[in-house]
Amino acid sequence: MASSPQKGLWKPRLQRWLTFGLAACVIVLSVLAFTLSAMSNDSSRLNARQVFESSRWNALQLQLQAYRLMNYVVDLSADDLPLNGQGYFQYDLMLSRVDLLRQGEIGNHIRTFGNGRAVRLLNIITGELELISLNIEHLEQGRISQVPIILERLKSLDSQISDFVFIVNQGANEYVSEQRQLLEQRLTYTQNVALGLFVTTIVLVLMAFKVAHDQRLIFARNRRLEARVEAVQEEKTEVIARIVNELRPNITALVGLCVQNGTSPHTSVKDLRRLNDAASMSNHLLTQIDCYQDLTLIESNQMVLQPSKVCLRQQIEHTLESLSNQFTEHHCRVISLVEPRLPQYMETDYGRLHEILSTLLAQILPYAKHSPVVLQVRPSTLPIIETLGAGKTPQKVIQISLRDTGYGLPEDMQTGLRINPHNPANTIAKQIQLIGLGLTFCHRLISAMGGELHFSSASDSGTEIWINIPMGTGEHTAPPAIERAPLQSAILVLESNALAAHALEQGLAAHFTQVTVIDETAFLTGSKQDFHYLLLTDLRLMDNDCIQAVHYLAASGIQIIATEEIADILPELTVHLVLQYPITQSQLDKIISPQE
Repeated sequence: MASSPQKGLWKPRLQRWLTFGLAACVIVLSVLAFTLSAMSNDSSRLNARQVFESSRWNALQLQLQAYRLMNYVVDLSADDLPLNGQGYFQYDLMLSRVDLLRQGEIGNHIRTFGNGRAVRLLNIITGELELISLNIEHLEQGRISQVPIILERLKSLDSQISDFVFIVNQGANEYVSEQRQLLEQRLTYTQNVALGLFVTTIVLVLMAFKVAHDQRLIFARNRRLEARVEAVQEEKTEVIARIVNELRPNITALVGLCVQNGTSPHTSVKDLRRLNDAASMSNHLLTQIDCYQDLTLIESNQMVLQPSKVCLRQQIEHTLESLSNQFTEHHCRVISLVEPRLPQYMETDYGRLHEILSTLLAQILPYAKHSPVVLQVRPSTLPIIETLGAGKTPQKVIQISLRDTGYGLPEDMQTGLRINPHNPANTIAKQIQLIGLGLTFCHRLISAMGGELHFSSASDSGTEIWINIPMGTGEHTAPPAIERAPLQSAILVLESNALAAHALEQGLAAHFTQVTVIDETAFLTGSKQDFHYLLLTDLRLMDNDCIQAVHYLAASGIQIIATEEIADILPELTVHLVLQYPITQSQLDKIISPQE
C-alpha cells in the first residue's frame, strides 16, 4: 500500500522544527552566557574587594586615631597652652573616620554587620565623642585640668571601639565569603551554559552537514529533472514540427486548388466567394499552425528569429488583406496607416510579425463588431537601441497600434494581458486559462522578439493595443518618396465615426492641401465648399437623401471615390477609384494617380 504524500512530509518538517529549536537554544544560551559573564567580571570582584578593604581600613583608622588623640592629650602641659585649634584638629580627625564609616556603600554594608550591632556601637562612639567635644573646648580655653577627664573618657571608649573593629572585621570577612561563593556559583552556571552552548553548536554543525548533504542530493535530482523536462520539451517540439511539416503541404495544396478554381471563367460569383473564403480560412489555418509551433519553441527556449529586410508597409498590408474575410464577417472597417517618417525597408522577423498581427486581430475582432479598426505604424517614443558588433545594424523601436471603438475587452482578458511573461511563476498554461491560446502566443512572441505589449480598454471608448518592437533601420535607408497632389486639390470625406475620420484625414493629408471630414447631417445641410474629390467609406450613411446629394455632386464634376460596397449600390456613378476594405495607405496614395 503506497503511503500518502502527507505522511512523507513528516521527516522534513521534523528536521525543520528541530533546526529552529536548536537555533533558539543557541540564542538563549548565548544571552545567558554573556549575562553571567557580565555579572562575574572583574569589576564585581573589584567592588567587593574595595568594600571589604575600605570598611576594615576605616575601622582600624578610627581605633588608631583614638590612640593618637589619647597620646596627644597625655603629652600636653601648661607650656603648650594656648592650643590654637590643635585640639580641635586632632578631635576632627577622629570624627572624620566616624563619618566615613557612616556614609556611602561602606555605611550600607556596616549596617548589616553583626545584625545591626555595629551601627549601635558606632552611635555610642559618636555620642561619647560629642561629650568629649565639650572637654576639648575647655582645653582650648587653657584649662589644663580637662586632660584627666578626656583621658578617662577615651579609655572608657576604647572597649566600644575595639568591639566595633572586631565586628567590622568579622562582617567584612563574611561579606567577602558570600561574594566569593556567589562568584563561584555564577562561574559554575557559566560553565554549564557554555557546555550546553558547545553541545548545541556541535549538534547544529552536524545537522548543517546533514542538510548540506541533502541539498546536494536535491540539487542533483533537480538537475536530472531539468534535463528530463528539457528532453520532453524537445521531444514535444519535434513532434509538433513533424505534424506541421505533414499538414502544411496538404493545406498549401488546398489553397492552390481554391485559387486555381477561382480563376476559371466558368466559376460563378457565388462559388468564387466560397473558394475565396476557403482559401482565406486555409491561410489562417497555416498561420495558426505556425503559431502553435512557435509557442512550443518559446516554451522550450528554442526560439530563433529569422530577420529579413523588406518593405514594412507591404508586409503590413499583406497581413490585413489576408484577414479581409474576417473583417467582413465581423462588419469591421479596417484602415491601415504607415507613417512616412519611417524608413521604407526595415529588418525584422516578418513571418513572426505576420503571426502576431493575424492572431491579435482575430482575437479582438469579436469585441469590435460594427466598429472601425485603425492600424497605425509609427516611430515609438522609446530611444533607439544601438546594436554593436560586426554585421549588425542600429535598431529603432517601432510602435504598431490597433484601435477600435467597440465594446472593450473583458476583465479576465485584461487581467491576463497584464501578466508579466518574464515572471517564472506565470506559466504559459496559467496564462492560457486566463486569455486563451491566441493572446498568450501574441504576448509571449512579442516578448521573445524583444518587444512589449500595452493596452487600454473601456466599454464606452473601445480598445487600443500598442506593440513596441525593435527593428533594424540600416545605415542608408531613406523614407519612401511621396507623390503630392497639386496644391489646389481638396477632398471631402463623408464619415461619422471620429476614429475613422481622423485616420482618413491623416492618410490623405500628404496628398491634398485641404482635407475636410463631415458627417451626414453636415453633408446634407451644410454649405458646399470648393473641393475636387468626394470620398465615401461608410455604407450605413448612404440613405436616399445622401445618394441624391452624391448624384448632384457627381453631375457637377466632382470625382467620386467610394468603397466597393457603395460602388455596387450606385452603379450609375462614374467612380474615380474603388477602395476595398481594409483601406491601406497604398490605396490612398492611388487617389491622385488611379492609373497606377
